[in-house]
This record gives sequence, structure tokens and C-alpha cells, in this order.
Amino acid sequence: MITNNTITGCEYGIYSTAHSIPTIVGNTLKNNTSFGLYYSGTAILNAAGNNWGHASGPLDNSDDRVSGGLFNPTGLGSRVSDKVNYYPWTGCTIGTTATPTGFRGAPDNAAINLSWNPNGETSLGGYKLYYGTSPGSYTTPVLLGKVTSYKLTGLNNGQTYYLALSSMNTVGVESARTTEVVVTPHQSNTITASAGSHGKISPSGDVTVPIGTDKTFTITPDEGYRIADVRVDGDSVGAVSNYTFQNVIVDHTIVASFTINTYTIIASAGSGGSISPTGEVQVNHGDSQTFTIKPDDNYNIKKVLVDGVSVGPVSSYTFNNVTEAHTIAASFVAKTVSILTDKDLVRVPPGKTAPLQVKLSAPPTADAEVTIAWQSGSLALSIQGLGTLTFTPTNWNSYQTVQIAATPDKTDMNATAVFDLSGPGLTGKQITAVKAEKGDMSSILFLLLGN
Repeated sequence: MITNNTITGCEYGIYSTAHSIPTIVGNTLKNNTSFGLYYSGTAILNAAGNNWGHASGPLDNSDDRVSGGLFNPTGLGSRVSDKVNYYPWTGCTIGTTATPTGFRGAPDNAAINLSWNPNGETSLGGYKLYYGTSPGSYTTPVLLGKVTSYKLTGLNNGQTYYLALSSMNTVGVESARTTEVVVTPHQSNTITASAGSHGKISPSGDVTVPIGTDKTFTITPDEGYRIADVRVDGDSVGAVSNYTFQNVIVDHTIVASFTINTYTIIASAGSGGSISPTGEVQVNHGDSQTFTIKPDDNYNIKKVLVDGVSVGPVSSYTFNNVTEAHTIAASFVAKTVSILTDKDLVRVPPGKTAPLQVKLSAPPTADAEVTIAWQSGSLALSIQGLGTLTFTPTNWNSYQTVQIAATPDKTDMNATAVFDLSGPGLTGKQITAVKAEKGDMSSILFLLLGN
């Protein structure tokens, strides 16, 4: 160890050979004409903690940072030779730097694109890049300035490279290196494109893409189908119709899947009946769907509207080869219960009665009362007894009888009277009675028809 010496005014303050590698510390080496310290060896000589005659440090204008040395071309102290570690020196104000973060590499054609996060120290002088073809074994490092990216060129495609980065302060003192990144340059990449049934992707199969370029894929469903999902490298990007890989530097996959289109048929029914199925009915593209319309008791189908257009009072309707949404709406009307008779013209002989049979056309919702009453014409004809009949939901289709009577005198033969048959909620009717002997119908008809 050489220590605690003051050497000034000499051509060489200290001269050390490769065979003598002392530690030189705590000395004052200033105003020496050629070198304050000259060293002819190749291993690094430790000469930290010396006073070189100026706070800016020794003059070191020979850059040997690639081989582990330092570089201080602006130092105003005594000069030092290569392979000397003189940092820190007495009065030094230059700090160290931290290991870079975010170091990453991307393959290129016979090259690797590198990037990292910037260091924030004011003492930052640049970066040193290490690389080789096996872990921890590097060729001559590359000195870089205060940049955050670098393209390493002249590499072999298909060869795997191991890379690390350190930062340096302004005289070349290094930080620890980053963790290695492993990158293999290559000329092109393969994108494997595939599509499920009922659609296609173009281009498809194993698609070769020059490294660093973009490639677009188009996804097209078959008729009646839609894109369900597109997955890129296993992750969904949604139901997109095209996808572009940008700046391709690694292999990728793209897979498209499809699903059949479905359409909604909205089916509804008004009061008095039902439609089945009802509500929002989902139908696959090209399929058919039948709807059944059924009225409630004592109701009839009034009409069925398909997409707003009537198709009549149908009891079923089928949408064939469905390719769009539809609507179907059924409406109903209460059945009309009419009063029926066995005849519209009743002949009643003088002094006798003649029967009129009455029933209903449909079952009433509750007991229904039919009243038969003289309306107009001759008073020689009348209802004998009570002119009221009661029909129930069970006997509505069975005839009930009322008697029409004629007076006995014969001075008003061929007299006619109109009788009204009516009831609440019923459609009524009228019949005509004629006072006539048996066998006189031709003259009666002649009379009724008005000659």
C-alpha cells in the first residue's frame, strides 16, 4: 500500500507496473508534469481517496470504460493513465447512480430493440450495455449516452442473446447490472389464424409476417350468423369484424367463433283469449315458429295482426324461415247469443193455438230470459199464457214452446200480427202469426208478400 505521501513537481508522481499492483490511497499527487499516477498493467488498480490537486479530480482523457476503467476528460488535477480506479477522490462531489429499471428487449431482423426507464440522478453520465450468447458471459460492452432506447444490430437470426444494463455516473462508475433479458432475433413471425364453424377468417392458417410489420385479419360470419367472440393470444377482444396486429415481433394466435342470429317475435293477446307461446319468443335464423290462438268460452277470435297487418280470425299462424323480428297480436270478441225459432211464420186456426218453438244459438254466460210479446198487427192473435222462457248454460240448445192463440170468429181471417222475441244480452228476432185455416198457406204467403 502506498499512502499518506505528497508528491508534487515530478514527471511521474507514482509509476506502477503490471507486476506491482499496490493499493494507493490517502496521497496528494499534484502538479506532476506527465502523470500523477501511471500504471502499465491490465487489471484495475485501486487508487481511490487521493488528492489530485483539484476538486474536479484527475485528468483522464483516455476512455477505457468498456474495459472497466474510468473517463474524466474535464478533470483539472494531475493526469492518470488507464485501468486506474480513482473514484471517489478527495473533494469529489459526483454521486453514484442506481441500477436501471424497466429494461426490456424486443426481437427484430438480425437486431434487438432495447428500452428502459430513465435514471433521475444529476450525476448520470450514461449507460453500459452487456450482451452475449450465454448467461453472464458477455462480449465487449456498448457505451451509451443518456438515452432510454437502443437498437443492437449485427446479430444472428435464430441465436438467443442474453442482455443486461448498468448505469454510469459522469466518470464511468457503474451501478449494479439489471437482471438479464433473453431475446432471439428473427426475420419473421407466424400468426396462426382459425375460425369456428359458420364463418371464416382471412387470411387463415399459419400466416408469415415480416418482423416489425402490421397484419390485419378480417372476420366474416355466414349468412344468418354473427361473430360471437375473437380471441387474440387467448384473450377476448370482443366480437370485432377485423383485428390488426401492430409491430409484430413475436408469434400470435387469433381465433374467431360464431353464433346463430336470433330474432324476437313478440306475441300478445287481448282479453277473451290467449296465444301460445306468449311474450318475447326467441327464434333462430331460418327456423319456423307456430303460434296457437285460443278464445275463452263464449268468445270468438276477432282478428290476428301479424306485423300490424290482419291475417283474419285464424286459430294458428306460422312464421316460416324467420330472418327478422316480428309481432303477432290476437284480439277476441264475445260470442253473440241469438234467439232462434223453428219457424218464422206461424198459422193459427180460428179459436185454436199453434206452437212456436224457441231456443238459443249458443250457451249464455248465465241464465237468460226470453220474452215473447205482441208487437204490432191484429189483436186477434196473442200469446197464450206466460210469454217468458228461461234458458240456462246447459239447456240453451233445447227447444221450449209458447202457444200463439187466435180468436174464434171468422170475420178477420188472414189477419196477421208480429211478435217480438227479446232478452237481455241476446240478439232478438220477430216472427209473424197469421189467423188462417189449415191449407190456406198459399193465400197467406200471397198476402204477406203484398200481391
